[in-house]
Amino acid sequence: MTQYGVGPGVLFSYFLDASPHRTYETAAAVTLAGSLFFYCTFYKLASLLLRSRSWALLLTLFAAVMNFYGPMPFRAPSGWPLRFPLAPLFFIAFVYYWTSARKTQVAYLCAAGFLAAASTYWVTEIGIYLICIGIFCCWATEKHFPRVSADPLIFAVFAASTFIALSVLGSGKGALSFGYYLKLFEPLLLYAGGFGAWPVNWLAPYEYPLTVIIPLILCATVLWALSCDFKQGGNKTDAPHNILLMISLFSLAQLTKFWNMSLAAVWFSNAYFPALVFVFWIKTAIDQVSRSNPSIIFAHRSALCCGMAAIGIFYVVAFKDPWMDTKYGVRGYWLYPSMVRAALDGKQQHRDTPTVFSAVEVSAADVALIEELVAPEDQAFIYSSRDWAFLLKTKRAPGFQFIPSTMTPLRAQIDGPLSRAKLLLIDNKPPLWRMDQQMSDIILEKIASEYSLIKVGDDLSAYRRIK
Repeated sequence: MTQYGVGPGVLFSYFLDASPHRTYETAAAVTLAGSLFFYCTFYKLASLLLRSRSWALLLTLFAAVMNFYGPMPFRAPSGWPLRFPLAPLFFIAFVYYWTSARKTQVAYLCAAGFLAAASTYWVTEIGIYLICIGIFCCWATEKHFPRVSADPLIFAVFAASTFIALSVLGSGKGALSFGYYLKLFEPLLLYAGGFGAWPVNWLAPYEYPLTVIIPLILCATVLWALSCDFKQGGNKTDAPHNILLMISLFSLAQLTKFWNMSLAAVWFSNAYFPALVFVFWIKTAIDQVSRSNPSIIFAHRSALCCGMAAIGIFYVVAFKDPWMDTKYGVRGYWLYPSMVRAALDGKQQHRDTPTVFSAVEVSAADVALIEELVAPEDQAFIYSSRDWAFLLKTKRAPGFQFIPSTMTPLRAQIDGPLSRAKLLLIDNKPPLWRMDQQMSDIILEKIASEYSLIKVGDDLSAYRRIK
């Protein structure tokens, strides 16, 4: 999460514990709490747009179940709606902005600006989308021509000033420097350049609806909503009409992550809002059929709704991704201990300490080595797959930009820290996870030519710069 924005690192710094096990449990709890908050607000947004609590509940449940994949449910917070927990509230604020009297519209506009700013601080990419879309939709839905209104300016100024205030509050005066804002865009430019890309598998049947059909529906929705706005000169009272424009624009922006890495897991972690627009049109079609033939209002409408629910259930039960040998949906959920599973299969569910925690235990000798050689106010340049465990235990700041440092993906992310590192600590224990061999070779070359061994612990070796 911390590679996507400033906020997660600042917030979670208050939850760190010397025990890797307790820290991981806290991370899982934060992910769960943030996701539950999202699901509750997403349900509220869906019920406002669909005007049906049952449809909204089914959509929320299906989307939540499809977010389960792989054997470790909370290993990747960025794969959960924790990346955009405030987005539903942002859209809800605009719903009330469009449907309220002018006296209260400014309050809702400022609330939306605050939520967009907080989202930018949390995950830069998501917040930028919300701010740009908010400014555009304030202008596009204005009632009168020419479209001159103070609302886009109010929203933009409030969002920008709130973001600066949050940055200063969390990061100090350094947040007022130009370099701070340049650094915010580095992850965006990195992924926009193709980092982590995964090609579309056109042989997989799910790719066509996910990659082609739903994006086309989103584009058509944007054009339809804009045409209505320009024909009517804007309409502040038509909340479903306007909010569809906003959600569709956000969905298209959000799906750029999926188009860069075309894996089903990436789709499902970003599919909430595209699915909401898709379901809106499905429900609208069913409602239109019912209105056109009142005699089928009860029987056939119920059959159509049950049919859509059955398709959704089949999807969450039977979905497979040919790219990844993993389980999704209900089959993925069944991998995890839960009260539901315990009630259904009658087996005692309990929490076992994962093997990974025994593997990351660090020795007292290594802790003493770090505390002796690295001052509390200095950064510790530890090259290890369990560097985070050493850092937690010794309460030192990381020197490398990526944690674990052995998975650092880019040469620049290694060269920068190495140019500043007067002391390197190398873990001699085999890595727990995949290690980037190219980066490891760079480290070893630097050690051989520019560093000298000064001290050895149980697993760590300390090298001092000599050149």
